[in-house]
Amino acid sequence: MNLRDQLSEERKKAVEKIFAGLDPKKTGKVSIDDLCKWYSVDKNPDFISGKKTREELLKEFLAYFEHYPTYKDGYITKDDFFDYFANISTLMIDDDQFAEMLEETLKAPEEEKGEDEEMIKERVDTLVKTVRNRLLTLAKTQDEYFLRNLLNQYDSDKSGGIDVEELTWLLYKLGIAVDRKYIEALLKRFDLNNSGAIDYEEFCSFIIENPYTK
Repeated sequence: MNLRDQLSEERKKAVEKIFAGLDPKKTGKVSIDDLCKWYSVDKNPDFISGKKTREELLKEFLAYFEHYPTYKDGYITKDDFFDYFANISTLMIDDDQFAEMLEETLKAPEEEKGEDEEMIKERVDTLVKTVRNRLLTLAKTQDEYFLRNLLNQYDSDKSGGIDVEELTWLLYKLGIAVDRKYIEALLKRFDLNNSGAIDYEEFCSFIIENPYTK
């Protein structure tokens, strides 16, 4: 009996659902690039506490697949995927906990339903105001040196900007709980040069000039 056969039917369905989201064309495999793209640390306690960066956690995640023959070709098979989560499954008693862990680990793209663009915009508008007010309270000043240090505090990979994972951490530290789709929309609102991250100029513009709610 292989690891996959040890999964309950409920857990098999949960893994199947996540894999289907990552493999919409039903090729039976997922690229390593897509795994990296959709791997999420939003609720990982080591990331939230600042103990580990997303890059460190991602490296640990991918290390499991490195011994599979297809890894060097840039992808893993459906069986490899099932083996990983079947192994994790042995540590969890509750089926709902297992399904929740799956959804928190890999945020595969899904078709949005029941919420139009205007509703999302209104939610992000409110989020913008909340984030700005809490950052201003935290900063207590608009001094350039202080603001740069504030940005660096959340720029965990020292890239010079805050990406979506780091923005997730920032929001957590500010006591703001929100779905990832709103975090991604929030980043796009701040990211005026479309670099994929909030750089220092954009960060200062947001705090000092506040052009986002005009």
